[in-house]
Amino acid sequence: MENTTSQRLIAKAKVLKNFIEVSDKGAEYEARPLGWNEKGLIGALQTLFTLRYFLFKGEEMLSDLRYDDVHDRFVIKKNQNELVLDTSGFTYGGRKYEIKTTMRELDLIENTDGQSKLVGKGHFGMSSYSLELESYPDELGDIIKEVAVLYIVKKMTWSMIGPI
Repeated sequence: MENTTSQRLIAKAKVLKNFIEVSDKGAEYEARPLGWNEKGLIGALQTLFTLRYFLFKGEEMLSDLRYDDVHDRFVIKKNQNELVLDTSGFTYGGRKYEIKTTMRELDLIENTDGQSKLVGKGHFGMSSYSLELESYPDELGDIIKEVAVLYIVKKMTWSMIGPI
């Protein structure tokens, strides 16, 4: 897997607060659910059932994230731009990526000129809501934290509603 980082990205949900902690290349981030800063029952219910999170580094908000469960896609608002990614694949930076997931694994595949190449690999936690990416393309460094958070939100959402 060329042009990938050797650093691991780890994202893990703190279920009682519904926060998601992210560690990437030694830097720490935190995804906070909608309603995280509101007191009372309304704030508690929002944090419990929301599909919208805000990614922070310290107290600086970096991005506004939402899992669109109806269309199975991720919406990332960052730097006045909105990026909509289909959870099974997307185009970013002129490159086309396909994502294949199982209950335990995530494979990130780059499709270029009819050729498919595995460029990232991750593992979902079995007893917790977590995702550990062993590697990922450097080109996705701008959005990989957001994608990891949203995959955890997706896993939490589907575990709440169960099979249909």
